Amino acid sequence: MVRFILLMLLCCQSAFADEIHFANAWLRATPGGMTSAAVYGCLINSGDVDEFVVSITSEQAESAMLHRSVSNNGMTRMVHADEILVKAGTQVDFEPGGLHVMLMGLHKPFIPGDTVPLRLKLKSGAELNATAKVGGIAQLRYPRQ
Repeated sequence: MVRFILLMLLCCQSAFADEIHFANAWLRATPGGMTSAAVYGCLINSGDVDEFVVSITSEQAESAMLHRSVSNNGMTRMVHADEILVKAGTQVDFEPGGLHVMLMGLHKPFIPGDTVPLRLKLKSGAELNATAKVGGIAQLRYPRQ
């Protein structure tokens, strides 16, 4: 009976992870010498249960953090976010000047056309994979080419 319950929990977790995805993930090209890059995109929860993203990793960087840009008295700075709530049936936009993933300690420069693998961990224990597409250095949105 215990095995059955554990199997059912694993199946539910896997099915739930399928209801959340990181769409149109992208980042700008990085000139040589840059050690960090911001990743943008759209985190979509098509399920019926709220979920939290609690961490993110990439094999192309030493570390990754969830950040939010905030302005105060004309000064903009990045603030670490411990977790990001993605309410059921909604999406959370990661965009320049707002919420983003900061990759730090890049292993190599990114050039347009590269792809960067990402792994997001959810509070439920589920994990999901995403791939960010590298656009030009002055890119302002998802590279369509």
